[in-house]
Amino acid sequence: MEERNNSSGNKVNISTQKMLGGIGLLISPLSAIPFLGVIFWIASGILLLVSFNQLSKTLNKPDMFKKFLTGFIIGFVSYICALCSRFYSPCFHVDTCLHNFYYSGLLL
Repeated sequence: MEERNNSSGNKVNISTQKMLGGIGLLISPLSAIPFLGVIFWIASGILLLVSFNQLSKTLNKPDMFKKFLTGFIIGFVSYICALCSRFYSPCFHVDTCLHNFYYSGLLL
């Protein structure tokens, strides 16, 4: 689709990488859907990783993929930490206790 000059001066085709990255970016907002969102989040992450890997190999710039991978890992770890902190927070336990009391008939 579009040709770019790599470091050796040769023109290379990056249409596949652009398509994979574009699909990954279009899928990522679908991760807000409850339950199915995790599948879309994983699929978009994989597509973006593959796209950046191929692009960095095609353009002979391995630092580009390393930087993207570092950011991806930091984002993934942050997501897991936020998810775990939600379940271990005092508010979660209070909400659960109040919910159980309400539906057991003790709190009306």
